[in-house]
Amino acid sequence: MNIQEFVFWGIFLLIASVLIIGQLLTTNTQKITPLPPQVMEYFPDVSKTDKEALLIYENTVYTEKLKEMTDKRPIYGLGEYTGPSFNEVTIKDGAFQIAFQAIIKELNKKKDEIKKSLLTDSVSSSQDYDDYINYVDKIFLVIYQNLSTDNSLTITYRIWKKEKGPIVTYYILSVFQDDYALALVKSTLPEIFVEFSKKSVNFEQIWQNVFNKSQKK
Repeated sequence: MNIQEFVFWGIFLLIASVLIIGQLLTTNTQKITPLPPQVMEYFPDVSKTDKEALLIYENTVYTEKLKEMTDKRPIYGLGEYTGPSFNEVTIKDGAFQIAFQAIIKELNKKKDEIKKSLLTDSVSSSQDYDDYINYVDKIFLVIYQNLSTDNSLTITYRIWKKEKGPIVTYYILSVFQDDYALALVKSTLPEIFVEFSKKSVNFEQIWQNVFNKSQKK
């Protein structure tokens, strides 16, 4: 081996060593990015907080849908109602109503956010201000009126039941479907969306911005 070949291979081995060491250091020091928590962990699990409560129903189709979600945290309501076991229908209905009340409470917050967004971005006159407030109130009134009757608007995700002698308790977890809600109000109140369009207001985008934000416990 002549001196030129010796120099060439020396330089080659030096560069290769530096690259290998650099790769090892990068691999060892790279931070591990934690995976986002499963959305289903966001929902309360009554079986963990009340050992006597048994899960008697789960919407398996919705469970599969949850696995596809990452950042979005749907609005939900957990209803609990207790009474004599001979009147289970009334008790279950009571649990549903409490769940709906919890959902309405969260929807009121969303309604206020939508109003603020509309008033910040779209108001050009005091008349617009009054009109937008009125439109949003009508939109959410339709939603509230349909919460307990439209199974596509609030789906029943899980039901737990606890029995202690003649007393029974139902826990019902209902989840609000905001995408369906938007479609519902568009078909129910098309005239309002025509008015928004005349004012160049993209209400659908505002709705998506408000409802697709991550919900926090």
